[in-house]
Amino acid sequence: MPRTVVLGLGLLTAVAFVPQVRGADIALGEQVFKKCERCHTVDAGGAQAEGPNLHGIFGRKAGTAPGWQFSDAMKASNVVWNRQNMDEYLAKPKEFMPDGTMNFPGLRKPEERQAVIDYLEQATK
Repeated sequence: MPRTVVLGLGLLTAVAFVPQVRGADIALGEQVFKKCERCHTVDAGGAQAEGPNLHGIFGRKAGTAPGWQFSDAMKASNVVWNRQNMDEYLAKPKEFMPDGTMNFPGLRKPEERQAVIDYLEQATK
């Protein structure tokens, strides 16, 4: 019985710590996202710029956001955006979507990509 209690307390401690770590990641993500703001907005009803508005991106099929003319590659990709494929895309957009039109070399540092994804999850709800 004591093992169960210790394990349970350990899991509670780990779970309680996650929001604090994520908070720091969100602040870093917001900072790193400034590289993306020239082309993308995140607010509901936000403007389309050189790239589509990203509001509601997680769980949405790629190439389907209203008000944006996506490349044929993006529309045909069958990608549904989640943390994993967003990380792959942000690392090397042209490798992930070779015939896509995003002109951004990517974010090479994994911690910056994860922070941007944390930020986007919060900012695009």
